[in-house]
Amino acid sequence: MSRTNSPLVGPAPRAFAVGCMALLAGACSSSSSPVAPDQQRAPKAPAVADFVYASDAAGTPQIYWSHDGTNTRLTFDNSTDNNPKSAAGKLVFTSYRDNDAEIYISGLDGSAQTRLTHSAGLDDEAAIDPSGTRIVFTSARGGVIRIFTMDITGANQTALTTGSESWVPERAPVWSPDGSQIAFVSTRSNLPQVYVVPAAGGQAVQLTHESGGAVDPAWSADGSQIVFVSATGTPYLREVTLATGSTIDFASADAALGQPSCNASMCLAVNGAYGGNGSVVSMGTTGGSLSPVSTGKKGSVTSPSFVQP
Repeated sequence: MSRTNSPLVGPAPRAFAVGCMALLAGACSSSSSPVAPDQQRAPKAPAVADFVYASDAAGTPQIYWSHDGTNTRLTFDNSTDNNPKSAAGKLVFTSYRDNDAEIYISGLDGSAQTRLTHSAGLDDEAAIDPSGTRIVFTSARGGVIRIFTMDITGANQTALTTGSESWVPERAPVWSPDGSQIAFVSTRSNLPQVYVVPAAGGQAVQLTHESGGAVDPAWSADGSQIVFVSATGTPYLREVTLATGSTIDFASADAALGQPSCNASMCLAVNGAYGGNGSVVSMGTTGGSLSPVSTGKKGSVTSPSFVQP
């Protein structure tokens, strides 16, 4: 697939033209006849692994689990629940059920929901490390949103050293597949850009240099690339290679495309992200054309995230 320095329009036009040429060739051949309508088959949508997401199908956003193609609601409070992430058989998410944004943990099936944070400021964007022992999250408990880590039990909540002044906002932390690094977004260079830092803390390294900023990083399954949202124009997906720093276009849509999550087989994203009418789409691990992913629910969907083993 050809990639340029502008948002992708995807391979659909070429595929459509090739398909039309094949049909015309078949119709003109004396040895074959057009395919009867009842013999035509639409391309089968790729199988999608389990993922969690938030949806306002019930009114206020709640957490759902797409498991073997069945969508199950996991939270049932009257306040907003969002930003779910899963690893090691556990689920973490943000809930406003206590009149403040706090981090909760539960079983993957939503059982035993337990509050982990108790700060007066916003606590949000939690993610469990691959070993299932640590959680990274963002907190405004000091007045500015910064990155913190804690034990899986909620103990030892500590600010993560990233090499910037404490007044610089940081968002969207995500663990690398081996748990050795954390990617996140920082405005230390004025615009939001994607950085990586050792999981134990240290001096972060800037990975993106988007003219309109970059947000929402998502690691590739092997940890060699990060898919992120470029905020230059209509938000769309790009990919940066850690070893070289080279950046290429990944996928785009007519509406904002954002909130990516990737596994070894595909990536998910939200078409219509950052608005009130988002839907889940999938694409291959090299990006390109988008396929709709049904959640079986009406309403806007946000923050789809693959369930990590």
